[in-house]
Amino acid sequence: MTNAVDVRTAAAEFDRSAVADVEAAAEDERKQVLSQFPLEEWAELPLERYALGQSSPPGSGPAYCRLMEFGTPHLGSIKGGSAAKHIMYHHNSGEWRLAAPLRGMDPQDAWAELRGQFVRAFDAVGAGDFEALDDLEVLRCGPTLVTKSLATYFPQHFLPVYAAEHMRTFVTLLGGEARGGVPASRTNQQLRELVRSREEFEGWTGQEVMRFLYKHFNPRQRTIWKIAPGERARLWEACRDGEFISVGWDELGDLGQYQSDTELKQALDAHWPRSSGGSLTLARRLLAFRDLEAGDRVVANRGMDEVLATGKVDGSYRYDPERPEFHHVVPVAWDLSHAQKLSKPQHGWRSTFAKVDPAFFARLTAHQAGSESDSGSNRTPQTPPVALPEDVQAVLDALERKGQVILHGPPGTGKTRLALGAALALDGRADMLGADVGQRAEAQAEMLHGDRVRMVTFHPSYGYEDFVEGFKPDLSATGPGLTPPSRTGCSTVCAAGPPPIPTRRSCWSSTRSTAVTCRGSSAS
Repeated sequence: MTNAVDVRTAAAEFDRSAVADVEAAAEDERKQVLSQFPLEEWAELPLERYALGQSSPPGSGPAYCRLMEFGTPHLGSIKGGSAAKHIMYHHNSGEWRLAAPLRGMDPQDAWAELRGQFVRAFDAVGAGDFEALDDLEVLRCGPTLVTKSLATYFPQHFLPVYAAEHMRTFVTLLGGEARGGVPASRTNQQLRELVRSREEFEGWTGQEVMRFLYKHFNPRQRTIWKIAPGERARLWEACRDGEFISVGWDELGDLGQYQSDTELKQALDAHWPRSSGGSLTLARRLLAFRDLEAGDRVVANRGMDEVLATGKVDGSYRYDPERPEFHHVVPVAWDLSHAQKLSKPQHGWRSTFAKVDPAFFARLTAHQAGSESDSGSNRTPQTPPVALPEDVQAVLDALERKGQVILHGPPGTGKTRLALGAALALDGRADMLGADVGQRAEAQAEMLHGDRVRMVTFHPSYGYEDFVEGFKPDLSATGPGLTPPSRTGCSTVCAAGPPPIPTRRSCWSSTRSTAVTCRGSSAS
């Protein structure tokens, strides 16, 4: 992903004071959890005070799982995905859904076992016996909820990072060896020890570390989605004014109750049997909609040739049955300046959901001109379009067409500058392409320290076979033959989200090569 120098540099430039307000809000939420669910009362906690999908006793406040998922965002998010993260919950079908070790048990018996393991976990951490957590099999079925619970009750021992995959990524980033098959709580402690061992994080709080890691090294792969606000955008005004995007299929109920695309497909088939042929694709797209996270980018459209706005997700999915229709809602901060008529229809936009190519999105956000037919709308004043330099536009066109670009030529001919220019456009900073040298350099530095673009320089000793493909003799072989091709990926470039695990999307072989990278396409 990056190296230790990058972490040190980014940490030195990170504004820790900006976290103060968030940290205060997180501490208030932590006190709320401790007040409503004191550790000493967990041994007698009733099921209705824990599980989702049932009515809480009058005046008792939200259930524990609801509070942890929806009521404590500053403590760290565990939103998105299915309700299976809570180990047991009451499905809207009337059934209790239980994790594998609890299946077949009466709900109250299952709850007694689950509650007992929570209590044993809290007691073990309080006594400093962290190895005891490894033996609590049921808790391993809900790693995000359990890790957030431990970090809430024992912030001195756990960081507010809960997704196991993210923790492993951060462990590797900081020079550790990520281990699979261990409880998430163990990985969290490993990450905490790595943080404590590094001098650049001396004196940092858990909230500061968490915010820093997700700001600069966010491991989540982001996809830009086009989402239609109803047929012919008939719900656009409500979405625009309410700052959200909503979709139909209300008969499905809360999407959080579905544990897999297969389960959701079955529900789609039951409600709309004639369209069952494509319901698996729809199920996956609905789950992607449900799992949108803050910072994800979306495009609202009317038909196949009009962009109404681009937006940035600034909250989590919710099911709102109080709305007259289109109950599935995701909060979005809209940028109306990107509204425009497209020069040609996007035939893939016939359906409600469609993925948007990062290079195409870069052009949408680089051009600020709006539709001439919307004089009666409440749109913000439009700024003149940013005209991209011809060479940058050629790179973006190639990225959209092929998904990768290789720039070649003698040293000093502007390859790196052009790659950085394309990256600025992909990052929504096209206005900096015509700025003076100082402003452009500042914009590039800010971009490279963000979480969307990376620059990688290959060592001169890298050969073609090291990262493309090749054959070499196996000197230890006893018979004829060659070793399998060696394949290692170069970096890839994109418009949104952190750099991915290297792939073979783009490769460059030279005595020295530089790749400006982010997810989805490549310019090097």
